[in-house]
Amino acid sequence: MSKNSSDYIINVCGDSSNATWLIKGNSGNVLYEAGMAYSAEKMIENIKRELNGKPLNAVLLSHSHYDHVAGLPFIKKEWPDAVVYGSEYAAKILEKPSVRETMKRLSSDAAKGAGVELPDYDERLLKIDMTVKEGDCVQIGDHSITVYETPGHTRCSVSYLVDDDVLMASETIGVFKGAWYMPCYLVGYQMSLDAVEKLRNLGAKRLFKRMYGGNQMNLIVAVDKNWAIGNKGNLLVRIPADQKMFRDETMGKVIVMGRKTLESLPGGQPLHGRTNVVLTKNENYTKKGCEVFHSVEETLEFLKQFPSENVFIIGGETIYRQFLPYCNVAHVTWIEYEYLADTHFPNLDKAPDWHVTAVSDEQTYFDLCYEYRQYERK
Repeated sequence: MSKNSSDYIINVCGDSSNATWLIKGNSGNVLYEAGMAYSAEKMIENIKRELNGKPLNAVLLSHSHYDHVAGLPFIKKEWPDAVVYGSEYAAKILEKPSVRETMKRLSSDAAKGAGVELPDYDERLLKIDMTVKEGDCVQIGDHSITVYETPGHTRCSVSYLVDDDVLMASETIGVFKGAWYMPCYLVGYQMSLDAVEKLRNLGAKRLFKRMYGGNQMNLIVAVDKNWAIGNKGNLLVRIPADQKMFRDETMGKVIVMGRKTLESLPGGQPLHGRTNVVLTKNENYTKKGCEVFHSVEETLEFLKQFPSENVFIIGGETIYRQFLPYCNVAHVTWIEYEYLADTHFPNLDKAPDWHVTAVSDEQTYFDLCYEYRQYERK
C-alpha cells in the first residue's frame, strides 16, 4: 500500500470524538489510540470492515487518559495477539486498581452522557504490553515507527513518527475544535513548548492532529436588549416559560458553570438530572454532585467524553466569554427590555463570525415581550 494513498490512515472511531485511527499496511495494521469504552463495539466494527479479515497487529497509546485507553479490553478480546505500546509511566498508571476503578466510573458517566449503557469488560485487559521510550524504533510489519517523549499534556505523553512520513502527535501539541486550535498543556507549559520544538525539527512530511468532539457545544442564555444577563449575582427576570425551555433543553445533558452561578441556583445545589460541571479558581472548593475544575483546559479535557451537542455553557459572564471560542451554537432568549445590570453576554449581533439561524414568534409574559433566537457560528 502506498504511504501517500488516501486510505493509509482511516478514522475508525465509534463516536464523534475522532479519537481512534487505523494505520493500514500490506503486512502490518496499527491502531492509534483505543478510544472510549462505550463506543468500542462500533469502533471494532469499523476496524473489521477496513481490515477485511486481516489481523490488527498493534495499538499505539499516546497517554493514559481514559478516553484514549478505555477501549483496550474490547480490542484485546477481539485481537488478543495485538501488542499494546505506551510509555513506562502510562503502564505503571494503568496497573493501579484505583485507576482502573476510576476509569470504569468515568466510562459509565460518559456512556450515560451519550444515552447508552456501558458494556461490561475485563479490567485486566486494560494494560500496556510493551513499554517504549525516547528514540525507540518499533517495526510492525511494513511500518517503521519511532517514539518521541512529549510530556506536557500528561507526564506519560508520547508521539510517534510513522514511516518517516506522518507524525502522530500527542495532545501536548494541542487539538483542533472545529476551526479553533486549543493548547492542551495540563502539567507543564515549558515542557509543552520543548515538545513542540522537538517535533518541529523531525522533518515529518505530514502532521496528524486530532480534531475532537465536533463543533456543536452550546451556550444557553437569557439577555435583555443590551445583552445584559444579571445584576448583583441574580438573574434580571425569571420567565416561567423560559425556565421550562432551559430545563427541557438541558435535562440529561452536561451543564458548565462558574461557582457563583452554582451558588445562585435553588439552595445553591446542582441541578437534578444533569451532569454539573463547575469551574472555579478556588483549588480547595468541592461540591457534592459536581465535577469541579480549576482551568478551562482541565474542563475541556473532561468534556471530551461527551457528545459536544450535549454540552451547555450556562454562565456567568466570565464562563461564557471563556468558552465562547469552543461553541458553535447559542440558544438566546432575547428580552425586549432594558434592565439595570452589571454583567453582560457578548453581543452576537455585532460578532462577525456569528449569525441568527432561527427566531421564534414573539412571546409574552405579562407586559414583557421576548423571543427565542438561535445563533450559529458561520
